[in-house]
Amino acid sequence: MQLQPTHPLVQLEKSIHQKTLTPVTIEEQIFKPSSSNGKLGGCMDYVGEDKKLNKKIKDAIILKGKWSGMPLISLTIEERSTCPTTCLHWLDCYGNSMGFAKRYIHGEDLEKQIKKDIRKFARLFKSGFVVRLHILGDFYSLEYVEMWGELLEKYNNLYVFGYTARLKGTPIGDAIYNLQGDRWWVRISNGDDDEMCANEINNQSLEQLKNNKAFICPHMLYKKESTHTKTYKPRKAMNCCRCGACWSTLKNVIFPQH
Repeated sequence: MQLQPTHPLVQLEKSIHQKTLTPVTIEEQIFKPSSSNGKLGGCMDYVGEDKKLNKKIKDAIILKGKWSGMPLISLTIEERSTCPTTCLHWLDCYGNSMGFAKRYIHGEDLEKQIKKDIRKFARLFKSGFVVRLHILGDFYSLEYVEMWGELLEKYNNLYVFGYTARLKGTPIGDAIYNLQGDRWWVRISNGDDDEMCANEINNQSLEQLKNNKAFICPHMLYKKESTHTKTYKPRKAMNCCRCGACWSTLKNVIFPQH
């Protein structure tokens, strides 16, 4: 959904789905299991034996790659209000079409709850757990990034992957990049680097694909075209839990569709 620059909520740098903004409370579970998201670990396109297996794995466990066996959880905050205005998808953010996604209000209350929940997960999943940052939204302050750095230091069984529109050369972008390591895999969206970026199809990414310096997201490769024609092709469970490439190789990932 493409918005106009004159849209009132665009000018206010907010999501157009204000009714979905959710205050953080003690009772609220802000991290969601990836089984609730088809792209991360859900079963909307599982077929055959994969569909049976998914019924047994209630917590969406990563099944491939070096983080295999770890549960994958995710966090969603408000898009646009937490994002840089330089984001290429400022007007056509996919959050525009996610009218039912629950967005947690960012700020002090959120950060307190994150610390509390991460401590709980660290005790519960001693062999490791993975956090996807962020389904919607971005790293909204330097202090917020530093908080995640402190959590990584405190809990050696915490792993993080995700994407950010914060570019290198900015205070927040540099802070995110400096955390890069075996337990922190956050790629720059539409970045210019030859590695650790998440880009769209353009001349640069096509050249990288040609030279084997990038790969197309397998979830996109298996995406069904139509359920009513012969072109239908199920994903065969090729979601993040079944892939693991984004935290296994420095090569850029290419997303043909936004």
